[in-house]
This record gives sequence, C-alpha cells and structure tokens, in this order.
Amino acid sequence: MKRSDRLKLNLEIIADELCLIFGKPASRLADEHKILDVLIATKLSQNTTDKSSYKAFNRLKEKFGSWERVAEAKESEIRECIKVCGLANTKARDIKLMLIEMIAKYGKLDLRFFKNISDEEIYDELLSFKGIG
Repeated sequence: MKRSDRLKLNLEIIADELCLIFGKPASRLADEHKILDVLIATKLSQNTTDKSSYKAFNRLKEKFGSWERVAEAKESEIRECIKVCGLANTKARDIKLMLIEMIAKYGKLDLRFFKNISDEEIYDELLSFKGIG
C-alpha cells in the first residue's frame, strides 16, 4: 500500500471516529477563511507543541490581518512571526508558496468551491500543495 493510500485510510478512520464521538458536522466547510485558518494552523503544528503553534498562528494573524497579506509578505517576515514553533524556514516557505499557488490557481484565496466537490477531490487538491500530506 502506498504511503498516500495509508494516509488516506488513516484520515478516514479518524474522521469516522470523530463523527461517532461528536456527531456529523452541520457543514463541512462553513467559511473559506476558516478553512485556510485550519490548514495553516495544521502546518504550523507540525513537530511542535500546541502552545508554540497557537502563538505562531496568532502572531501571523495579528501582524498581517489576512492570508492575502501573508501571501504578499516577504518570507523573512513570515519566518519572524512563526520562529517560535520551530522549522520556521520550511514552514514560512511552504505557507507562502501554498497561498501564492492558491491565488494563481483559483484567482483568490477562496476555497468555497470545496463545498461542491467530493472528499476525495478535496484530498487530492490539498495534497497538490508542497508541505501538505
């Protein structure tokens, strides 16, 4: 079994368990910026503590105010905000690149179209970005 297939299977199991515990969410994707919030927060949480990743996430939001402004920022500015969570060089590069690619691909940072595609298509779309998966 390929790594991506194992990852997908594990994610499906986790999602099923969460639904059993908390119930099925009313809406998969309520707000495109919340989707980006979760995606970026998840990226920041890699190989660090929750406390550090929350701090880095909040610094980004406070300094830039929007993901569009993060996409326009210098990588060094992003790195400075997130250095508290470790691997700042890689995470800053991946976050900036992902946001730029989303703007190039979709015209803006708007992921509402995810509501109209299958979970498998969402999964494939997200895995197309460097540093996700």
